[in-house]
Amino acid sequence: MDIGSSSQPLAPESKQEFLLECVNCHQKNSLDKLASERAVPPFRDGLTEGILICPECGYVTHCYYLSKNLAFKRVEIFNEIKILSEQKTTENFKRVLELKEEYKILFDGEQRKYKEMLEKENGQAA
Repeated sequence: MDIGSSSQPLAPESKQEFLLECVNCHQKNSLDKLASERAVPPFRDGLTEGILICPECGYVTHCYYLSKNLAFKRVEIFNEIKILSEQKTTENFKRVLELKEEYKILFDGEQRKYKEMLEKENGQAA
């Protein structure tokens, strides 16, 4: 799916809707109509796959894998952001930035790990 441009102007007080174009049927839809998660078969201790499903033709595009480790780190970040919104200190701001960097490193590693593991199980080259 390719990101298309919205016909609405971007205004600070409004949300801009991004349209994604299906690489299979070329229909454009908003992300909220496409985004979904599903358990990775065989179900692995809470591992889910973030996907985009075209409502027109059913074409599925892989986006990411979400493990328990990533889900835990996301909750940790959201909790720190809440603290930051209530107590705007330099230390709290730095903590949010640190957690986001930790998440990025964890996310990249988890994506490689699960991609390689699932390709090996399916007999595909990693």
